[in-house]
Amino acid sequence: MGSRDGDGVGGPVHAERRFPEGDLLRCFHIGLLCVQEDPAFRPMMSSVVMMLSNDTVTRHAPSKPGFFARNNGANTTGSTAASVQG
Repeated sequence: MGSRDGDGVGGPVHAERRFPEGDLLRCFHIGLLCVQEDPAFRPMMSSVVMMLSNDTVTRHAPSKPGFFARNNGANTTGSTAASVQG
């Protein structure tokens, strides 16, 4: 296991490391597709792998996620998951 001083499993963590914005947005988009409220709309793992490895794959807009985490500082018991209403 890595230590708190920045050494991870793969070596030191570099805070100055930059990633192309398009790659980050693609990962966020795919992540949102994977947590859609209706499991029938979530992509199969083979589709996720295809979307991650090929930036020309068309991705549809994700629907509302099934859950989200809210951190307002008032909840100190550990659980921050809440259901999406509406």
